[in-house]
Amino acid sequence: MASSADAVAAAEQALAAKYGWQFRATKLVDGLKGRLGRGERQEPVAVHLSLSKG
Repeated sequence: MASSADAVAAAEQALAAKYGWQFRATKLVDGLKGRLGRGERQEPVAVHLSLSKG
């Protein structure tokens, strides 16, 4: 499994395109939470799923 900053950035861009302000709001809340020292720091991850006919 590849885990690169580019893959995470692409996934976040796709989520922002699909969910718009809702996705941006969660990113904002996560950023504020981190700056205020509330909760554990969460690293973004991207999971790529592909379906194949078996």
